[in-house]
Amino acid sequence: MRCDAWAALRADAKLAGEFDRFLAATEARFGAKGMRAFARGGVPEEAKLAPAARAGLAQVGRAVRALRVAERAAAGEARRLAATRRAGQGPRAKM
Repeated sequence: MRCDAWAALRADAKLAGEFDRFLAATEARFGAKGMRAFARGGVPEEAKLAPAARAGLAQVGRAVRALRVAERAAAGEARRLAATRRAGQGPRAKM
């Protein structure tokens, strides 16, 4: 399901570009450490914010996390398909 969502997102070049820019801007602002915090479902510790702003940042974190989870799911599926093809078994039909 996540793989399908990721494929649909990447199929629309305009939408994919917006998400790519969002992730790049978020990483530029919060750095790798902040992105790891978002990936864990948290908020960067060094972000000293008022409670209302912290809630908004948590929403940004949820979006980052959802995008990264879908991206990893699609990458994992691609690796599994490639390994299956290399083994000469071909893709298996879903039941």
